[in-house]
Amino acid sequence: MATSGLAESDRVGRRFIALKLQTGEMTARQLSDVYFGMAETIADYTEDERRVAQRLKNSFDDLTTVRNDFLHGEWWIGYVQTTGDERAREMPPILSRTKAGRGGDKETEKPFAVSDLNTRTAEIVRLRHAIAEWGELVSDGRPIISQTDPMPSEVPRARPGEVYVLRGKEVVREGPQAAQVPFIPRD
Repeated sequence: MATSGLAESDRVGRRFIALKLQTGEMTARQLSDVYFGMAETIADYTEDERRVAQRLKNSFDDLTTVRNDFLHGEWWIGYVQTTGDERAREMPPILSRTKAGRGGDKETEKPFAVSDLNTRTAEIVRLRHAIAEWGELVSDGRPIISQTDPMPSEVPRARPGEVYVLRGKEVVREGPQAAQVPFIPRD
């Protein structure tokens, strides 16, 4: 990864845009490490924010593994299995993945239905929006819109932990300021 400093005139009025990162050769996991590492450095997280950020990163890394399985695995689609009474039935698509290792190859098989793909897609979209907004909250905060004072002299900014919290193992947009911080996903 190569970095270079940006001149003040290139920072477009933002506080923390001081680097231009050349990440073209990085893997998804390496990009995740850089993104969340820089975010933690910039934001000076509270312990709760650190746990939320770690869960977001873990979710991203888990989806990266699923993505790699999809792209690099072998698909068995439309094959037929016979039962003991010689009735044939079509099996759901199965994804087979062999990973070479020092202790021998490890093969896994996972059946996939269309509903599984739909669920994963929804999860990816939700995570994409959460990570994008997390970055905005880290870099400059988001304005908190007051219901009682719609034109305050100074607009307070929300921290990541005021918008996103953990509910069990899930990151949710239910922090104390979430309802007052508008977010319009960029699709």
